[in-house]
Amino acid sequence: MLAPKVPVSPSPTLHGRRIFCGLVATASASALALVASGCRRAPTKVGVNPNESTFRPGQRFTYRTRQGEESSTLTVIRVEGAETLGIIVHVSIDGLKMRYPKSPSGIAETIAHMPFAESAVHRSVTALIGTAAPSAAAEAGYAEWRRAYEAGKAGIYSISVAEAVDTIARSLSA
Repeated sequence: MLAPKVPVSPSPTLHGRRIFCGLVATASASALALVASGCRRAPTKVGVNPNESTFRPGQRFTYRTRQGEESSTLTVIRVEGAETLGIIVHVSIDGLKMRYPKSPSGIAETIAHMPFAESAVHRSVTALIGTAAPSAAAEAGYAEWRRAYEAGKAGIYSISVAEAVDTIARSLSA
């Protein structure tokens, strides 16, 4: 169940790779490669009122996860509006089990930042379970996404959280 509306005030980072919605930038490569379907490019004009969202920074939710990641949770980092995309909900995801050969353990457990259409997050969350402060990595991921967004090189996910995580997991294991 979502909390009542209250006034309010997003690239995943995994082991040297910056992941934007729809884009992966590796530390060793200057080129960006398109990796995600279900991603919409973000316009540079901001103007939708994020106070209309039911999501608030710091909310922590269970969500419809990929199989085997039932203990995974998402935390809302920020909520903002974009004129043509509507409300954007920035989240971090913990408790993942993504195969990632470059990690010492071979597994990536966290995506620090992912930007979503509010409707995609609504379709994904199952229960509000508490609150948590955004991590420094989440804030850094948001700042990097924001720079790319303003340059017209980043967008948001409109697919479910589980589908977006799966898209990233497939790109990391490749």
